[in-house]
Amino acid sequence: MLNTSLLTTAAPIAEVRKGNQAGWTVRINDAQLTLSGPRVTAPEIWRTTSTPAPFDVIASATLSLKVPANHYGYEGRSHSLWYADAQAEDQYQWFETAFMDTPLRTVVGTMAPFALDPHHESRAAIGPGMNMHQVAWPFTPLVIGDLDELISRWAAWLAQAATGQLAHPSHMPERDPHRQRLQRRPAPHHDLRHGRHRRDASRPPSPVRGLRNSARQPTTLNASRNASAEVVPHRYRVAHSGLPHAH
Repeated sequence: MLNTSLLTTAAPIAEVRKGNQAGWTVRINDAQLTLSGPRVTAPEIWRTTSTPAPFDVIASATLSLKVPANHYGYEGRSHSLWYADAQAEDQYQWFETAFMDTPLRTVVGTMAPFALDPHHESRAAIGPGMNMHQVAWPFTPLVIGDLDELISRWAAWLAQAATGQLAHPSHMPERDPHRQRLQRRPAPHHDLRHGRHRRDASRPPSPVRGLRNSARQPTTLNASRNASAEVVPHRYRVAHSGLPHAH
């Protein structure tokens, strides 16, 4: 997907360091843009019997931009990258998203918006109702060969951060979190009379999509912008080449 050479072309003075598990860090002055390596999502953390998840998440990573705290305490922003079938059943790909505190919370964080790993808090944030967190950036697919907007946006934020101009977003959420919604299905309920799942029309739909139950074969993205998708044979194995990497 996004490799560091695309970011540093516009900033030759940038310092690039490779991190663990295919992660990397780009530093310019006091600004630091970091991509973590991919982390496998444990099914028992993402979904439980009492609180089913709206879709599968195979792995996740974090893209964060940090600066020294300004006089308001603001230290930057971070977004989540989830490898999931968040918009269409069995269609796995990387998605960019981010989260925010609900307006009712009095606690103000130093990062806004911020990334969350796939767990109970983020699961609640993408579900219906009022919760501690909510989606601040719509689940946006990252498509090979069509990453110009992503690259330009993060390069612009990095440039602002390097010159001390990165500020807390003027409004949250910055983009309509429901902009990427597709037709969703409610969670399935087992119909013992017919031995199959049926859909409960009374159940409110998730802001993202209906429950996934069966194991899926993930398709990972090669880091090259011109490469094709690569199929990985194990459900919880995501190739390191599926994330942006350092050159």
